[in-house]
Amino acid sequence: GLNMVDHSGRSLVGEVILAVRPIPLMDEPAQLLALISSRAYSSVTRSADPAETLRDLAITSSSVHEELFRSHHFFQSLPNKVRLSIVAEMLIGIIQLGGRVRRGGDRGVLYLADYAFHNPSSGSDLPRLIRELREGWSRSGELELLQNIYGSTLRAIFDFADERTSN
Repeated sequence: GLNMVDHSGRSLVGEVILAVRPIPLMDEPAQLLALISSRAYSSVTRSADPAETLRDLAITSSSVHEELFRSHHFFQSLPNKVRLSIVAEMLIGIIQLGGRVRRGGDRGVLYLADYAFHNPSSGSDLPRLIRELREGWSRSGELELLQNIYGSTLRAIFDFADERTSN
C-alpha cells in the first residue's frame, strides 16, 4: 500500500519479498464479503422474479459462508475455489507492485520467501494454483483479455508457474 517515491516522483520500489502467507480470510471482513458475494452472484441464475433471485442469493451466500467456516482456516484446507480467489487477489497485488517498480525504472525482483509457496506436497503451492487460475480463465474466455491488459507481467507469472510444474 505504500507509494515510495523520490523528489522527482520516481518509484523507489525495487525488490519485494513476499514472506507471509495470505491473511486468513476470516480476519479480513471486506475480503470475506467480496468472496461470498462473488461466489453467490456467479452461481445464481437470475429470475424474472427479483424476490426469487434474492432468496437464491441468500441461500447460496449462507452455503458459501458455512463452507468457509466449517473448514479449518489453514490455507491448504480451504475449499479450492477460495484458495484460487485468494491467489488471484495476491496476483493483483504483485502486478500492481510490478507496475510501481517499472515506473521507477527498475526491473524489479520478487522473492517468495515462504516455503509453502513452493511445496507441492501441500496441494496448495503457488505454481499449481496459478496454473489452475490460468486454466479457469481460459475456459471462461477471460484469459485473452487478461493477457491483453497485463501483458509481459502475466506472462512472467505464468512462466514462473510452468517452470515449477508440481506432481
